[in-house]
Amino acid sequence: MHHIVGIHEWTGNAKFHRCSHERVIDGEDTTLYLVQDSPAFSALKSVVAARHVLKALSQLTKFCHTGQLEVFHSCLLKYCPKRQHFFYEGIYVKLIVIIVQLLCCGMVTSPL
Repeated sequence: MHHIVGIHEWTGNAKFHRCSHERVIDGEDTTLYLVQDSPAFSALKSVVAARHVLKALSQLTKFCHTGQLEVFHSCLLKYCPKRQHFFYEGIYVKLIVIIVQLLCCGMVTSPL
């Protein structure tokens, strides 16, 4: 909640004390942040800090869905069998073909 109001370093947390991005230099940051006491900030905080969201988030961190990665590996084996040797240029072109195929078919939602 600190980052969305423009606070990038804080105290009072045992594990995290600042944002993970590079340090922001005052005067050079053109990002528009929420005002801490605004209705928009209060609404966002009520959603993010809701008990059922925090409970679901703790369960989500234990689960990582690998379906898209498995689809990519399946296509990779289709175009680049393990028993065959390929030079770098050949692998590079085949990877581009695989990525374009997966993106066009809607099998993945973002570039790998």
